[in-house]
Amino acid sequence: MPTTPFNPTIHGFHFSNNDIIWKVGPVESKFLCGGMAYAALDFFLNQMSIPPDTKAPKDGTPLNSYIFDRQVTAHINTIPKFSMAFIPIFGPIGVGIHSFNVEDENKKLISILNKGTPVPICLVRLGHGHHILATACNPTGPILITAYDPNAPDRLAVIQRKPGGDKFKNSQAPSSLWDAFFVDTGYKVKTPTVFAGQSNWRWCRKCQGLFFFGHSKNGFCPAGGSHDMVGSGNYMLSLETGNGQPNWRWCFQCEGLFFAGNAGSLGVCPAGGVHGGFSSGNYILAQDGSIGQSDWRWCRRCEGLFFAGNNTLGVCPANPNGHDGSGSGNYFLTIFSG
Repeated sequence: MPTTPFNPTIHGFHFSNNDIIWKVGPVESKFLCGGMAYAALDFFLNQMSIPPDTKAPKDGTPLNSYIFDRQVTAHINTIPKFSMAFIPIFGPIGVGIHSFNVEDENKKLISILNKGTPVPICLVRLGHGHHILATACNPTGPILITAYDPNAPDRLAVIQRKPGGDKFKNSQAPSSLWDAFFVDTGYKVKTPTVFAGQSNWRWCRKCQGLFFFGHSKNGFCPAGGSHDMVGSGNYMLSLETGNGQPNWRWCFQCEGLFFAGNAGSLGVCPAGGVHGGFSSGNYILAQDGSIGQSDWRWCRRCEGLFFAGNNTLGVCPANPNGHDGSGSGNYFLTIFSG
Protein backbone atom coordinates (compact mmCIF):
# COMPACT_ATOMS: atom_id res chain seq x y z
CA MET A 1 0.00 0.00 0.00
CA PRO A 2 1.48 3.39 -0.96
CA THR A 3 1.99 5.02 2.42
CA THR A 4 4.01 7.70 4.21
CA PRO A 5 5.18 8.20 7.82
CA PHE A 6 2.93 11.26 8.25
CA ASN A 7 0.70 10.76 11.30
CA PRO A 8 -2.03 13.41 11.76
CA THR A 9 -1.94 13.01 15.55
CA ILE A 10 1.79 13.84 15.58
CA HIS A 11 2.54 15.85 12.46
CA GLY A 12 -0.76 17.68 11.90
CA PHE A 13 -1.90 20.87 13.60
CA HIS A 14 -3.78 20.37 16.86
CA PHE A 15 -6.46 22.99 16.18
CA SER A 16 -9.24 23.09 13.61
CA ASN A 17 -9.43 24.99 10.36
CA ASN A 18 -13.02 25.82 11.40
CA ASP A 19 -11.68 28.09 14.15
CA ILE A 20 -8.93 30.02 12.39
CA ILE A 21 -9.74 33.67 11.55
CA TRP A 22 -7.84 36.00 9.23
CA LYS A 23 -8.15 39.65 8.26
CA VAL A 24 -7.00 41.66 5.26
CA GLY A 25 -7.85 45.32 5.71
CA PRO A 26 -11.59 45.58 6.44
CA VAL A 27 -12.23 42.02 5.25
CA GLU A 28 -12.47 39.32 7.90
CA SER A 29 -13.11 35.66 7.24
CA LYS A 30 -12.16 32.18 8.37
CA PHE A 31 -10.96 28.85 6.97
CA LEU A 32 -7.38 28.31 5.73
CA CYS A 33 -7.42 24.61 4.84
CA GLY A 34 -4.96 24.97 1.96
CA GLY A 35 -2.56 26.93 4.13
CA MET A 36 -2.81 24.39 6.94
CA ALA A 37 -2.21 21.44 4.61
CA TYR A 38 0.79 23.18 3.03
CA ALA A 39 2.21 24.35 6.37
CA ALA A 40 1.87 20.93 8.02
CA LEU A 41 3.74 19.38 5.09
CA ASP A 42 6.40 22.10 5.36
CA PHE A 43 7.06 21.21 9.00
CA PHE A 44 7.09 17.50 8.19
CA LEU A 45 9.51 17.70 5.25
CA ASN A 46 11.83 20.03 7.19
CA GLN A 47 11.78 17.51 10.08
CA MET A 48 10.56 20.20 12.47
CA SER A 49 8.14 19.89 15.38
CA ILE A 50 4.63 21.03 14.59
CA PRO A 51 3.68 23.98 16.85
CA PRO A 52 1.93 22.66 19.99
CA ASP A 53 -0.97 25.16 19.83
CA THR A 54 -4.33 23.54 20.58
CA LYS A 55 -6.25 26.74 19.87
CA ALA A 56 -6.26 28.40 16.47
CA PRO A 57 -3.65 31.20 16.37
CA LYS A 58 -5.08 34.70 16.38
CA ASP A 59 -4.85 36.98 13.38
CA GLY A 60 -1.51 38.77 13.23
CA THR A 61 0.41 36.13 15.18
CA PRO A 62 3.43 34.54 13.45
CA LEU A 63 1.74 31.16 13.01
CA ASN A 64 -1.48 32.66 11.65
CA SER A 65 0.52 34.79 9.22
CA TYR A 66 2.56 31.81 8.04
CA ILE A 67 -0.54 29.69 7.43
CA PHE A 68 -2.24 32.59 5.62
CA ASP A 69 0.82 33.02 3.39
CA ARG A 70 0.72 29.33 2.49
CA GLN A 71 -3.04 29.64 1.83
CA VAL A 72 -2.36 32.31 -0.77
CA THR A 73 0.19 30.03 -2.46
CA ALA A 74 -2.20 27.06 -2.34
CA HIS A 75 -4.93 29.11 -4.02
CA ILE A 76 -2.59 30.37 -6.73
CA ASN A 77 -1.57 26.78 -7.46
CA THR A 78 -5.12 25.42 -7.65
CA ILE A 79 -7.32 28.25 -8.97
CA PRO A 80 -7.32 26.90 -12.55
CA LYS A 81 -8.55 23.46 -11.48
CA PHE A 82 -10.97 24.80 -8.89
CA SER A 83 -12.42 27.06 -11.57
CA MET A 84 -13.15 24.01 -13.69
CA ALA A 85 -15.31 22.68 -10.87
CA PHE A 86 -16.91 25.96 -9.84
CA ILE A 87 -17.84 27.23 -13.31
CA PRO A 88 -19.53 24.45 -15.30
CA ILE A 89 -19.17 25.96 -18.77
CA PHE A 90 -18.17 24.50 -22.11
CA GLY A 91 -14.93 25.66 -23.58
CA PRO A 92 -11.18 25.14 -23.49
CA ILE A 93 -10.99 24.89 -19.68
CA GLY A 94 -13.25 21.86 -19.55
CA VAL A 95 -16.83 20.96 -18.68
CA GLY A 96 -17.12 21.68 -14.99
CA ILE A 97 -16.79 18.92 -12.48
CA HIS A 98 -17.10 16.26 -15.16
CA SER A 99 -13.79 17.35 -16.67
CA PHE A 100 -11.95 15.58 -13.81
CA ASN A 101 -10.96 11.99 -14.37
CA VAL A 102 -10.60 10.74 -10.82
CA GLU A 103 -9.07 7.47 -12.00
CA ASP A 104 -6.21 9.41 -13.61
CA GLU A 105 -5.86 11.58 -10.51
CA ASN A 106 -5.73 8.45 -8.36
CA LYS A 107 -2.92 7.00 -10.51
CA LYS A 108 -1.03 10.26 -10.06
CA LEU A 109 -1.63 10.06 -6.31
CA ILE A 110 -0.37 6.47 -6.11
CA SER A 111 2.80 7.41 -8.00
CA ILE A 112 3.62 10.24 -5.56
CA LEU A 113 2.76 8.33 -2.37
CA ASN A 114 4.88 5.40 -3.55
CA LYS A 115 7.87 7.70 -3.04
CA GLY A 116 6.95 8.07 0.64
CA THR A 117 5.96 11.73 0.40
CA PRO A 118 2.55 13.08 1.47
CA VAL A 119 0.83 15.30 -1.09
CA PRO A 120 -1.99 17.88 -0.90
CA ILE A 121 -5.18 16.95 -2.72
CA CYS A 122 -8.38 18.93 -3.24
CA LEU A 123 -11.90 17.61 -2.79
CA VAL A 124 -14.36 19.39 -5.08
CA ARG A 125 -18.04 19.76 -5.78
CA LEU A 126 -19.94 22.53 -7.53
CA GLY A 127 -19.07 25.78 -5.75
CA HIS A 128 -16.99 24.16 -3.00
CA GLY A 129 -13.46 22.90 -2.51
CA HIS A 130 -11.41 21.60 0.40
CA HIS A 131 -7.65 21.00 0.75
CA ILE A 132 -6.45 17.95 2.69
CA LEU A 133 -3.11 16.16 2.87
CA ALA A 134 -3.08 12.60 1.48
CA THR A 135 -0.86 10.24 3.47
CA ALA A 136 -1.69 6.79 2.00
CA CYS A 137 -4.00 5.15 -0.51
CA ASN A 138 -5.26 1.86 -1.86
CA PRO A 139 -2.97 0.75 -4.75
CA THR A 140 -5.64 -1.33 -6.49
CA GLY A 141 -9.39 -1.68 -6.49
CA PRO A 142 -11.78 0.93 -5.09
CA ILE A 143 -10.35 4.37 -4.43
CA LEU A 144 -9.53 4.78 -0.73
CA ILE A 145 -7.33 7.56 0.61
CA THR A 146 -6.20 8.28 4.16
CA ALA A 147 -5.42 11.89 4.94
CA TYR A 148 -4.82 14.69 7.39
CA ASP A 149 -7.94 16.88 7.26
CA PRO A 150 -7.38 20.38 8.74
CA ASN A 151 -11.03 20.37 9.82
CA ALA A 152 -10.44 17.31 12.02
CA PRO A 153 -7.29 17.73 14.15
CA ASP A 154 -5.56 14.68 15.67
CA ARG A 155 -7.65 12.25 13.63
CA LEU A 156 -7.14 10.24 10.48
CA ALA A 157 -9.58 10.98 7.66
CA VAL A 158 -10.59 8.29 5.18
CA ILE A 159 -11.81 9.32 1.73
CA GLN A 160 -13.69 6.73 -0.31
CA ARG A 161 -16.49 6.35 -2.80
CA LYS A 162 -19.94 5.95 -1.35
CA PRO A 163 -21.22 2.40 -1.98
CA GLY A 164 -23.48 2.23 -5.01
CA GLY A 165 -22.62 5.70 -6.28
CA ASP A 166 -19.89 7.92 -7.65
CA LYS A 167 -19.77 10.42 -4.78
CA PHE A 168 -16.88 10.57 -2.32
CA LYS A 169 -17.35 10.76 1.42
CA ASN A 170 -14.97 11.86 4.14
CA SER A 171 -15.10 9.80 7.33
CA GLN A 172 -14.63 12.97 9.39
CA ALA A 173 -17.61 14.70 7.72
CA PRO A 174 -19.80 11.88 6.32
CA SER A 175 -22.75 14.16 5.54
CA SER A 176 -20.73 16.24 3.06
CA LEU A 177 -20.30 14.42 -0.23
CA TRP A 178 -17.78 15.34 -2.93
CA ASP A 179 -17.93 14.84 -6.68
CA ALA A 180 -14.22 14.45 -7.37
CA PHE A 181 -10.69 15.17 -6.21
CA PHE A 182 -7.48 16.25 -7.87
CA VAL A 183 -3.83 16.16 -6.84
CA ASP A 184 -2.25 19.55 -6.07
CA THR A 185 0.99 19.21 -8.01
CA GLY A 186 1.91 22.86 -7.46
CA TYR A 187 3.11 22.41 -3.88
CA LYS A 188 6.78 23.22 -3.23
CA VAL A 189 8.32 22.89 0.20
CA LYS A 190 9.10 26.04 2.17
CA THR A 191 11.11 26.47 5.36
CA PRO A 192 8.74 27.42 8.21
CA THR A 193 9.44 30.71 9.95
CA VAL A 194 7.68 29.59 13.13
CA PHE A 195 9.68 27.30 15.39
CA ALA A 196 8.59 24.87 18.07
CA GLY A 197 10.51 22.75 20.53
CA GLN A 198 12.80 23.28 23.51
CA SER A 199 15.41 26.02 23.30
CA ASN A 200 18.36 26.84 25.58
CA TRP A 201 20.66 24.09 24.33
CA ARG A 202 24.28 25.19 23.84
CA TRP A 203 27.51 24.09 22.23
CA CYS A 204 30.42 23.60 24.63
CA ARG A 205 33.62 25.05 23.19
CA LYS A 206 35.74 22.78 25.41
CA CYS A 207 34.34 19.35 24.54
CA GLN A 208 32.36 20.22 21.35
CA GLY A 209 29.27 18.57 22.83
CA LEU A 210 25.72 19.87 23.21
CA PHE A 211 24.35 20.55 26.69
CA PHE A 212 21.26 22.07 28.30
CA PHE A 213 21.80 25.58 29.64
CA GLY A 214 18.47 25.97 31.42
CA HIS A 215 19.56 24.88 34.88
CA SER A 216 21.62 26.59 37.57
CA LYS A 217 24.66 24.39 36.88
CA ASN A 218 26.23 23.64 33.51
CA GLY A 219 26.80 19.97 34.18
CA PHE A 220 30.07 18.04 33.85
CA CYS A 221 32.37 18.53 30.89
CA PRO A 222 34.75 15.70 29.87
CA ALA A 223 37.42 18.38 29.40
CA GLY A 224 37.16 19.20 33.13
CA GLY A 225 34.87 21.39 35.19
CA SER A 226 31.52 22.46 33.80
CA HIS A 227 30.52 23.05 30.18
CA ASP A 228 31.45 26.42 28.63
CA MET A 229 28.86 28.03 26.35
CA VAL A 230 30.91 31.10 25.36
CA GLY A 231 30.53 31.64 21.60
CA SER A 232 27.50 29.39 21.31
CA GLY A 233 24.17 30.16 19.72
CA ASN A 234 20.83 29.13 21.22
CA TYR A 235 19.78 25.75 19.83
CA MET A 236 16.21 24.47 19.70
CA LEU A 237 15.47 20.73 19.68
CA SER A 238 12.26 19.01 18.66
CA LEU A 239 10.72 17.41 21.72
CA GLU A 240 8.27 14.49 21.52
CA THR A 241 7.16 15.38 17.96
CA GLY A 242 8.99 15.80 14.69
CA ASN A 243 10.12 13.92 11.61
CA GLY A 244 13.65 12.71 12.29
CA GLN A 245 15.56 10.29 14.50
CA PRO A 246 14.01 9.80 17.96
CA ASN A 247 15.50 8.34 21.16
CA TRP A 248 17.84 11.18 21.99
CA ARG A 249 17.84 11.96 25.72
CA TRP A 250 19.03 14.62 28.16
CA CYS A 251 21.40 13.29 30.82
CA PHE A 252 20.55 14.77 34.23
CA GLN A 253 24.13 14.15 35.42
CA CYS A 254 26.24 15.86 32.75
CA GLU A 255 23.45 17.96 31.12
CA GLY A 256 24.52 16.59 27.73
CA LEU A 257 22.46 15.06 24.93
CA PHE A 258 23.03 11.36 24.17
CA PHE A 259 21.51 8.64 22.00
CA ALA A 260 19.54 6.01 23.92
CA GLY A 261 18.39 3.95 20.94
CA ASN A 262 21.16 1.35 20.99
CA ALA A 263 20.16 -1.71 22.97
CA GLY A 264 22.28 -2.28 26.05
CA SER A 265 24.24 0.96 25.70
CA LEU A 266 23.70 4.19 27.62
CA GLY A 267 27.15 5.42 26.70
CA VAL A 268 29.73 6.93 29.00
CA CYS A 269 28.94 9.97 31.12
CA PRO A 270 31.71 12.44 32.09
CA ALA A 271 30.12 12.63 35.55
CA GLY A 272 30.87 8.91 36.02
CA GLY A 273 29.17 5.71 34.92
CA VAL A 274 26.56 5.73 32.15
CA HIS A 275 24.28 8.55 31.08
CA GLY A 276 21.11 9.05 33.11
CA GLY A 277 18.18 9.72 30.81
CA PHE A 278 15.25 8.28 32.75
CA SER A 279 13.77 11.71 33.50
CA SER A 280 14.25 13.03 29.95
CA GLY A 281 11.76 13.63 27.21
CA ASN A 282 12.19 12.12 23.75
CA TYR A 283 14.23 14.45 21.52
CA ILE A 284 14.01 14.03 17.75
CA LEU A 285 16.91 15.21 15.60
CA ALA A 286 16.67 16.15 11.93
CA GLN A 287 19.06 14.38 9.58
CA ASP A 288 20.64 14.72 6.15
CA GLY A 289 19.48 17.75 4.21
CA SER A 290 17.17 19.46 6.67
CA ILE A 291 17.39 23.09 7.79
CA GLY A 292 19.67 24.49 10.46
CA GLN A 293 23.33 24.01 11.27
CA SER A 294 24.86 20.82 9.88
CA ASP A 295 27.96 18.83 10.91
CA TRP A 296 26.60 17.53 14.19
CA ARG A 297 27.53 13.89 14.76
CA TRP A 298 26.79 10.96 17.06
CA CYS A 299 29.85 9.63 18.90
CA ARG A 300 29.93 5.85 18.86
CA ARG A 301 32.19 5.78 21.95
CA CYS A 302 30.19 7.89 24.44
CA GLU A 303 26.78 8.04 22.62
CA GLY A 304 26.85 11.85 22.87
CA LEU A 305 26.20 14.46 20.19
CA PHE A 306 29.15 16.63 19.19
CA PHE A 307 29.97 19.30 16.60
CA ALA A 308 32.35 18.08 13.90
CA GLY A 309 32.57 21.33 11.96
CA ASN A 310 35.67 22.64 13.73
CA ASN A 311 39.23 21.41 13.35
CA THR A 312 38.96 19.29 16.47
CA LEU A 313 37.21 16.12 17.62
CA GLY A 314 36.69 17.63 21.04
CA VAL A 315 37.03 15.69 24.26
CA CYS A 316 35.25 12.36 24.71
CA PRO A 317 34.83 10.71 28.13
CA ALA A 318 35.28 7.27 26.52
CA ASN A 319 38.13 7.92 24.08
CA PRO A 320 41.38 9.81 24.72
CA ASN A 321 41.62 10.66 21.01
CA GLY A 322 38.35 12.58 21.01
CA HIS A 323 34.85 11.89 19.75
CA ASP A 324 34.39 9.20 17.10
CA GLY A 325 31.77 10.10 14.49
CA SER A 326 32.38 7.14 12.19
CA GLY A 327 29.05 5.56 11.32
CA SER A 328 27.12 8.72 12.17
CA GLY A 329 24.62 10.56 10.02
CA ASN A 330 24.73 14.31 9.52
CA TYR A 331 22.46 16.01 12.05
CA PHE A 332 20.96 19.48 11.61
CA LEU A 333 20.08 21.68 14.57
CA THR A 334 17.91 24.80 14.55
CA ILE A 335 20.00 27.66 15.89
CA PHE A 336 19.25 31.21 17.06
CA SER A 337 21.76 33.91 17.93
CA GLY A 338 22.35 34.65 21.60
